[in-house]
Amino acid sequence: MDAAIMLNVLAGYDRLDIASVEHTAEDYVAALKQPVSGLRIGIARAPFFDLLDADVAKVVDDALKVIAKLTRSMNDAMLPSKSLDAVASKSTASGASPAVGVAVNALVGTVLPLEPAALGTSDTSGTKPASIVADAITILSTAWSDSNAGNGIGNRLAGNTTVNAAFLAGIVQSDGSHYSGGVENFPRFLEDWSGDTFTYNGSMVVMFDSRYAIVPWGGADVYSPPSRNWFFDVNFMDATKLPPGTPSILTVIRGSWAIVSPNSVL
Repeated sequence: MDAAIMLNVLAGYDRLDIASVEHTAEDYVAALKQPVSGLRIGIARAPFFDLLDADVAKVVDDALKVIAKLTRSMNDAMLPSKSLDAVASKSTASGASPAVGVAVNALVGTVLPLEPAALGTSDTSGTKPASIVADAITILSTAWSDSNAGNGIGNRLAGNTTVNAAFLAGIVQSDGSHYSGGVENFPRFLEDWSGDTFTYNGSMVVMFDSRYAIVPWGGADVYSPPSRNWFFDVNFMDATKLPPGTPSILTVIRGSWAIVSPNSVL
């Protein structure tokens, strides 16, 4: 109960948080009264159990056994970031692309719900503005499967994918020995996109050098490029449709002025 009360206070939209999404706040206290017999529980053991003290692990496992009896099912689950680490380790060892390195953000499929008719088009009238800020941004297609993350590119086949969001991230700059990959590879890829299209509506901003995804671009067995169907999202020209937390500048322009005599009433 205490945790639910605290969540009711903490959770919800924060206009100053660029990662916050505006939606109706959840009532966690009320949710405590809902039945749990139909819930399916996923336990993400890695990396949370990796360095867990044995005594603590036993207490947690005992608690999970009780929860398993009260709910519909319980299974171990793998977080996407762990799967990406497998590809990152393999590609880093072979001197592969910055599309791997350490993929700080992996973006799967569509950022925001779209009407099916709008997929693959520049029509963003049915979307809400979104932005992604990260050390690096990796696009995972709608066909991505975590089970293939550590396999060769022949087993990582992409599917047509649409993403609507502004990107702000770092790059590995060209230095005379290595090419940065150019703007076309600013969003990073891990799949064979041959014959498939990546549709993007947004705006791309580079502000810094990547600090984690630092493997130079150009390695083998990392990705094959998609057909790039890219557009600037015209929503960003409307101040009311900018992503949450977008920096803004206000300018005060003095249009006219006059010297006012002392004791004048304006």
